[in-house]
Amino acid sequence: MPITVAIVEDNPNLRVGTSYIDDENVFQAICAGACGYIAKPVMPAQLLEAVEQAFGSASPMSPKIARKVLEIF
Repeated sequence: MPITVAIVEDNPNLRVGTSYIDDENVFQAICAGACGYIAKPVMPAQLLEAVEQAFGSASPMSPKIARKVLEIF
């Protein structure tokens, strides 16, 4: 079970992001409720911005991950 799934199951109100980029982890994390998905490598300022967005009303997503999501769905 991916760590994101385990975290969301134990803490359903927690906003969770992850950085694994293989298709299975992307799919499972999003299905489990991840509100964002930032691929590594990421600059500290970009990561901070993504965290701020996740705690607001946005769903930060790296372009590489957005492409994967569109291909999966």
